[in-house]
Amino acid sequence: MVLILGRRLNREDSGVRDSPATKRKVFEMDPKSLSGHEFFDFSSGSSHAENILQIFNEFRDSRLFTDVIICVEGREFPCHRAVLSACSSYFRAMFCNDHRESREMLVEINGIFAEAMDCFLQYVYTGKVKITTENVQYIFETSSLFQISVLRDACAKFLEEQLDACNCLGIQRFADTHSLKTLFTKCKNFALQTFEDVSQHEEFLELGKDELIDYICSDELVISKEEMVFEAVMRWVYRSVDLRRPMLQELLTHVRLPLLHPNYFVQTVEVDQLIQTSPECYQLLHEARRYHILGNEMMSPRTRPRRRFWRLDTSSDWWDRLVMQLWDDQEWLRNFRMRKTTFQELCTWLAPALQRQDTHLRPAIPVEKRVAIALWKLATPDSYRSVGHQFGVGRSTVGSILMEVVRAINSELLNRLVCLPDLDSVMAGFAALGFPNCGGALDGTHIPIRAPPHRAAQFINRKGYFSMVLQALVDHRGQFSDICVGWSGRADDACIFRNSYLYRRLQAGTFFPHREFAVGDVHMPVCIVADAAYPLMPWLMKPYTGHLDASKEQFNAHLNRARNQVECAFGRLKGRFRCLLTRLEMGESNIPEVVAACCVLHNLVERKGEAFLPGWGTGADGQERHFAQPRTAAIRQAHRSAVCIREALREQFSIGGH
Repeated sequence: MVLILGRRLNREDSGVRDSPATKRKVFEMDPKSLSGHEFFDFSSGSSHAENILQIFNEFRDSRLFTDVIICVEGREFPCHRAVLSACSSYFRAMFCNDHRESREMLVEINGIFAEAMDCFLQYVYTGKVKITTENVQYIFETSSLFQISVLRDACAKFLEEQLDACNCLGIQRFADTHSLKTLFTKCKNFALQTFEDVSQHEEFLELGKDELIDYICSDELVISKEEMVFEAVMRWVYRSVDLRRPMLQELLTHVRLPLLHPNYFVQTVEVDQLIQTSPECYQLLHEARRYHILGNEMMSPRTRPRRRFWRLDTSSDWWDRLVMQLWDDQEWLRNFRMRKTTFQELCTWLAPALQRQDTHLRPAIPVEKRVAIALWKLATPDSYRSVGHQFGVGRSTVGSILMEVVRAINSELLNRLVCLPDLDSVMAGFAALGFPNCGGALDGTHIPIRAPPHRAAQFINRKGYFSMVLQALVDHRGQFSDICVGWSGRADDACIFRNSYLYRRLQAGTFFPHREFAVGDVHMPVCIVADAAYPLMPWLMKPYTGHLDASKEQFNAHLNRARNQVECAFGRLKGRFRCLLTRLEMGESNIPEVVAACCVLHNLVERKGEAFLPGWGTGADGQERHFAQPRTAAIRQAHRSAVCIREALREQFSIGGH
């Protein structure tokens, strides 16, 4: 073997001009004499990448080679598209597709703080960021938006290390909002273990009723004596006594009054002014007195001492023994969004599509358990792994069962429950709201999703997150009459509507039975109401825009009272099925089926009269702030006859007609 060095010889060396490829033999070696490899793989390690990022950061500080400016809250951050795209799939979707931002020099991002963006860029360019108690929430939300899971997990870990009695409930609520199951569980366990300290702090007094009950009913609550639970409950009630007085009886149901010391019971509980003026609590007091007299001869759930939860290690035992045998209707409603009787009726309808045969390897999962798994996943933002642990099945089994139940719901119940009800009752309902001859209210809402692997830019809406649109027509009771789901978040409401089956049927006059309503000299067909983003048609009324006189404002008020039904329906839908509030972690093709199934279940529980618990609406409002609904632009397109109809209605409303 010959090792050579290449060099360029000049005239002084050889007297002739050689080409640059001239090579000179240095020495010869016999390959057989080499004991090692014939090559050397050199690597400078991670320091090479760190040095390059450091130089890029210096370039950013000096605005050298920057090709995009990110604007947040009016503050400009010069950056490199390549660096942002390499670190974040959010920016990769923004800059690597034929999206408007990929060509613009200035890109504005809403919904985050400038300080959080500064910290985020510091992490992108250096791999380091200082997380503090002041900025952890903003950094977490920013890293979630830009899909930087490592930074998101670091924030969650930091919060976990900061747990103490004064903040664990607030961190638990934050974890619940953002589907941080591990952090949520640790917060809850911490609060259960330190309940006596936690109940002394301000956060405890701000708990919702359902959250408080979740703690005081637990067998895992660690307390020195039951009196601590009673005093914590009474402090919570007295914090806002006028509002919370009606909840006292339900709360005391979960306090184990028979286990209070008899002297404390007589001297403190029975003489409490609020309890004395609450006759609904007398039965609980009578039970405690009987226990103090009879002792262990009298048994009830409130006579059982608090201890470690008795369920077996397998979560299947929790379902088989506790849920199916011991849970009352309130617990069924809180966890499955329906009472047990409604649940059993739903299982009966779905059984033909979900029934499976036992095999010689394992018994089939019963229909009831399949439906419960799906309802739990739809009603909560829990991960597949968490739901699987709860029911004693595998993570992948949860995913497959969810889609089986969703498809069964859509195939068996969609056409039965999501349909136009009795038109006369619908029109009467909207007339009572102040709008005559109305058959429904139309609007759209955005469902947050994770970034799709293909055409991701098409799903970024005006608020900057990935979403899919649900367009729905509802009746006067807030139940869905027609749904269209699957359009990307970038599409506007009018475009979705014009391409929907509902539009074609309304245009052809086949959706509603033929009815006409005389408004003065104008004949008006059955119509629907919508916001300003939709076209004005003879069968679609929308509000006036621009300069409004008193009569136009009155018309808009009548229309908005009717249109409010669809907004309320969306709020109740997302409040019950909280998977729609956070990013749906599933394939793009499965999302429309899941959203449609949630609409079917919404109609089912509404028709069955299932209660909508106050805490669901509060949770939905908090989560909606993280995924705000994009505003829709008003359009001026109008059909000539539709203008006449709207003007006739305006005149009728202005003179007090109905």
